[in-house]
Amino acid sequence: MPNPLTVSFNSVFLRESAFSLAKIHMISKGSSKPRLVKPILEKSKIVLIETYKTLSSIVKSEKEISPASEWILDNFYIIQEQLVQIEIDFPKDYHKNIPLLSKGEHIGLPRVYEIVMNLLTHTDNVLDKEVLTEYIKNYQDEEPLKIGELWAIPIMIRLFLIQILSEKASTILEHKKIKLEVEKFVVCLQNLDLEEPGLYSQAISNWFK
Repeated sequence: MPNPLTVSFNSVFLRESAFSLAKIHMISKGSSKPRLVKPILEKSKIVLIETYKTLSSIVKSEKEISPASEWILDNFYIIQEQLVQIEIDFPKDYHKNIPLLSKGEHIGLPRVYEIVMNLLTHTDNVLDKEVLTEYIKNYQDEEPLKIGELWAIPIMIRLFLIQILSEKASTILEHKKIKLEVEKFVVCLQNLDLEEPGLYSQAISNWFK
């Protein structure tokens, strides 16, 4: 059972976070240059596909993978479906017709994107319907959202989670690439005449270049 004091503290913190975000948000009522979702999705898609192919190759070679890597393999078809669905549900015209951020790191993206991002960041990417509802309510106590923005919240949740998953996949991919390079290097060393002066140190030096 969660500690009531912890729950209370988190509730207060999230409420204050929602109020603060509503106060600092600067928006445009429409923009001819929105920061489109498609390039974000394409970037994530490239990383996720490359990670999937790398992990599939490792599994085929009968090597073990981590639980996180296994999850990506098992759920890749769902990930692909989400990538397609986000683009369908959030076309350019929809994007341009809801308030967009006019300043800050996420300029050109919908205001609700940063609202979702802020909440999920504070909850360690754990989505709870009641917490989400309360957070949106607290935000609107300071600054009302438009109907179109409320409809866009589920899309923004999926978009942000896809980005997070892509970042995690990128880390997994980088680790796997390093591991494969190390394995190749070890094989290379095994084929060297290590009694030959300087070959060992030269091989190590070349590997780090």
